[in-house]
Amino acid sequence: MTKTLIGERPVRGTDTTWLAQGNKHHHSWEINGSKGSLRYNSERMNELDWYDVSGAKNRQGFRRLLMGPAFPEAGAFINLPGMGMGYSDGLVIELKNFLTSIADGKPASASFHDGMQVVKITEAAQRSSREGRWVEL
Repeated sequence: MTKTLIGERPVRGTDTTWLAQGNKHHHSWEINGSKGSLRYNSERMNELDWYDVSGAKNRQGFRRLLMGPAFPEAGAFINLPGMGMGYSDGLVIELKNFLTSIADGKPASASFHDGMQVVKITEAAQRSSREGRWVEL
């Protein structure tokens, strides 16, 4: 388990294991805020659960948003709302965006610097786990 601090305040916890039984590809995340929440599970990659606290109390609850042609990039793969995209479709979209950035002479959406930051965070999490202590970045 990793925990992240901003100043003295914990803001994130992450559990990772290859030993969990029953899950095939359950990589999920959840973001919670004062006005609502979002949650995602890669086993249901065409769905995003959204919770909005602004509605009437008796109508509040998660709403499932289904992938469809109204979402950016999905129209090339999906003709109808709720019709799913596959994992490979996402890779094709990433490759298209990367090649377009080269052709247009513009930076890609993720840079080498972004990737290096991910490596630093991953290495710090591994070191923290190995040494059993907080590791500062």
